[in-house]
Amino acid sequence: MERQIAINLYGPMNVTRAVLPVMRKAHSGYIISISSLAGLAGFEYNEAYCASKFGLEGWMESLRHDVAPFGIHTTIVELGFCRTELLEPESISWADRSMTMLSVIHNSVPSLMKRMENRKAIWKSWQKH
Repeated sequence: MERQIAINLYGPMNVTRAVLPVMRKAHSGYIISISSLAGLAGFEYNEAYCASKFGLEGWMESLRHDVAPFGIHTTIVELGFCRTELLEPESISWADRSMTMLSVIHNSVPSLMKRMENRKAIWKSWQKH
């Protein structure tokens, strides 16, 4: 857990802390962090990873308010699932075990997408106020 958070949350925080003085002085800059769909909705067997990405999302969303007066912009790149032939029956060679990581992810996609849509709807309604 500690190593996952150190890499995915404290790493970007430390790099940002190092470059912020230069960006403030220049009154411009872009802070871009790489996140994941796991920062929007958790899924089983990935507690540490999801926690680190949730933390990164919250930090970046809060940071933008602090750095905006200095002309600094923040962006979160949320990588996620994309349509490929990876999960097509012809492309899959399942392990003997009944539950592999790929099957866990495959089975989690519908509920993950639904939770993301719910979060987007909540965010949009909150922005209107």
